[in-house]
Amino acid sequence: MLEKLIQLTNSADFWDNWAFFVTDISLPARSSILRVTLEAIYDGFDEQHFEGRKSWELLCHNHVLHHLELGYLRPFYQMKIYKKHPLLNNHQGEFYLLKVNGYCNDPVALSEELFAVHNQGTGGWPDFVERFGYLHKTAKEKIDDEFQLPKSLVSLYSPVFQKYGLSATWQMHDESNEKVKVLLFSGENYPDKVNRGQYYIVAGDFDLLNSA
Repeated sequence: MLEKLIQLTNSADFWDNWAFFVTDISLPARSSILRVTLEAIYDGFDEQHFEGRKSWELLCHNHVLHHLELGYLRPFYQMKIYKKHPLLNNHQGEFYLLKVNGYCNDPVALSEELFAVHNQGTGGWPDFVERFGYLHKTAKEKIDDEFQLPKSLVSLYSPVFQKYGLSATWQMHDESNEKVKVLLFSGENYPDKVNRGQYYIVAGDFDLLNSA
């Protein structure tokens, strides 16, 4: 059933003739299941769709995180599921502890270059500000911090820290075999691996409880 909904949302007819909405988002206390109600209303002029209203309840099992709002989904109509995506980097594979130590004479330039390699390597999906937003304020202050990062990000960030005179060492810290997927709400003009504000849900699995 979910596969059919994904096919529908990726069709030219759906884009041209349907209005797509999120009408409810629910995550009860102590529950790992996020429930999302989706509704599509036909707004074209074909008489065969005179009663064109469809609704679905999407179940997101073992919910991890989401970026989704109530209301009209356009331009993010197209639903897609990925098992590999930059959004999943923090939940899959090997994790390293990157230790950064020393003084930086130009923390603003350091932040700007880190931001550039971050966007290039991750499409801007992980939150840069949450992780490194404080660095531009560390002039004349010693930087002594550590970050748990996926292996792919360690190889991106560590050369930049070293370029600005900081010691950057890393070691294997953990490994995750967490089975998660991302359900992405995107559009034909929005590359799926680049963050342009698309909506998403990260969870263990997805299915539809019902449709009408």
